[in-house]
Amino acid sequence: MEHINTIARLIEVSREYKKPLCLLFIDLKKAFDSVETEAVMEALTNQALPTPYIKILQIIINVTVIFALRLTHSTVR
Repeated sequence: MEHINTIARLIEVSREYKKPLCLLFIDLKKAFDSVETEAVMEALTNQALPTPYIKILQIIINVTVIFALRLTHSTVR
C-alpha cells in the first residue's frame, strides 16, 4: 500500500509542476530468475546497448539480490 501512495504523490507533483514523469515497473524475479545474468549482460553488450545502461542494470540486479538475501536472513532469525 505504501508504494501506491508514493506513486500517487509522484504523479501529483509531476502534474503540479508540469514536468514529465516516467515510471517503470520491473518484476526482476520473472525477468532474470530463468536465465544466467552474465548471459543477459553479454547479449546486451553484443547488441551494442550503451555501457552506462548495462552498468545501471547490473547495479539494480546486484542490489536486488543483496536485498533478497538480507530479507531472507532476517526472516530466518
